Amino acid sequence: MNTQNKIFLVNKEVFNLNLEKLRINSIGLYFGELKNNELRLSIEGSQLIGKSAKLNTIKLDEKQAMQWLKGEDIDIKGNYTGFVILKYENDFLGTGKYKQGKILNFVPKVRRFKYNLEIPE
Repeated sequence: MNTQNKIFLVNKEVFNLNLEKLRINSIGLYFGELKNNELRLSIEGSQLIGKSAKLNTIKLDEKQAMQWLKGEDIDIKGNYTGFVILKYENDFLGTGKYKQGKILNFVPKVRRFKYNLEIPE
């Protein structure tokens, strides 16, 4: 974990490398962030553990998945708390925070679909 409470996964052999002369911001795959005692998984983090998750996993329909990929919050009813893992068919799309009937979108702007996606009716 770094100073910003971000968690990165690395192979243990990275510690055998001489990194003294390199300027490094981070090493490894960004897995998630620990904030207020809750783990917010990255997109990659949700893909790594999504198949094993038993709680707080939500299956989206095609319309909801397209909304999510565009960076929009999703209206959804359910008995969820905190962060949820989102899935469309066999793909894990990341995590959002369930709050008052909505899933708040945490997809970074640079990773959102910028093109006009035709959202099914």
